[in-house]
Amino acid sequence: MNHFVSDAMSTLEVGDEVEYNSPANSRWLGDSVITAVNPDGTYVVNVRKFVRRVETKPSVKFGYGPGDIKAAMPISIGEEVEYHSPTNARWLDGSFISAVYGDGTFQVDVWKNTRNGLIVETKPAVVIGTAPGTIRRVLSVSIGDGVEYNSPANQRWIGNSTITGLNDDGSVSIEVVKRVEKVETKHGVIIGTNPRNIRLAGPSFSIGDRVDYNSPTNEHWIDNGVISAVNDDGSYDVDLWFMKADGPLCQHRPSLIPGDAYRNIRHQASGKSFHPEVLEVLERQMRQSSAQADEVRAQLQQVDVSNTSEIERMKEDMYRMQQEAENARQTKLQMEQEMAAMGGQLAAMQAGPASTAGPNYNVQDSAIGGDMHMGATHSTTTYNDPEAIARAAIEAYRMAKEDQR
Repeated sequence: MNHFVSDAMSTLEVGDEVEYNSPANSRWLGDSVITAVNPDGTYVVNVRKFVRRVETKPSVKFGYGPGDIKAAMPISIGEEVEYHSPTNARWLDGSFISAVYGDGTFQVDVWKNTRNGLIVETKPAVVIGTAPGTIRRVLSVSIGDGVEYNSPANQRWIGNSTITGLNDDGSVSIEVVKRVEKVETKHGVIIGTNPRNIRLAGPSFSIGDRVDYNSPTNEHWIDNGVISAVNDDGSYDVDLWFMKADGPLCQHRPSLIPGDAYRNIRHQASGKSFHPEVLEVLERQMRQSSAQADEVRAQLQQVDVSNTSEIERMKEDMYRMQQEAENARQTKLQMEQEMAAMGGQLAAMQAGPASTAGPNYNVQDSAIGGDMHMGATHSTTTYNDPEAIARAAIEAYRMAKEDQR
């Protein structure tokens, strides 16, 4: 029996959270808890695992009620939708998303050909639904498409669902993948580093958390990591952001775990803040792109309705500019939220002991996920140009949105 940490063993009690070194998963698993302390110094541990269960639904339809499905991809600017016109009392095609808001509503441009030419009616704060004044997607589905299933049992939308068949009545067959919790009880477990051993629970992370990555290439910690996925086995996917001469570079690192060894991650060790000038750049870019989109919108209404190729080109330009404005706006909002959170952390540190936050405490300049470095190591020169940082931040936001699709 391994008693190399007998002092730590004496501190473990029923209810303590630990990590279990799973032979089956070949890694440490969190979500484990001490349920009993045995007289011989070993423990009984409950290890919580999640298993995949596939449920087949043979005949479901698109809709918004229990038992229905909807397209899994998020609606984005420029996407065509159908608008349920209260005036016309029917669904109108030829409508397009022109803004996406954080509260789940959309701005919709409804395009109409009239005797006086092409007009665009803008509908703000529109939601997805079936009632007049709402929108729905223009659906063209095929086997293999990802959808979300409105589970009556779970009373929520479930992703990880896939179309497996198309039925003659317009319905589809789908497979719904659910994560089912399973608790395994391990008896006679000891603290150690070998398979079937436990250790005190390490740090946990959520998507978007900033982390340091212990780089084997650079042989030290680098601080430009962002958690991009939390895996069922207790590991994390991390995006490492660098500012290269030709623009931002994202290096993806899958299945990383907390620790002190190379290829491990830890909570970001240093405080961060942003150049105020970066927010000013983002605000300016947002206003410029929005103004350009409005200018094209006004020009569109003067184009001959028979000139369809020119209309399509101008519509594409308008929605591209609106998307650029939205990207800048969302990036600015994210930065402002992070600045507020970081300011609170810094204030708490400065109010603590002098050894924790003395007068020499250094708040480094950062962008969307950490310092922007020219090159691939933390020892290189920090790149503090607000324009470059703003571009990198917007690109990071855009790529994150693409990854959600």
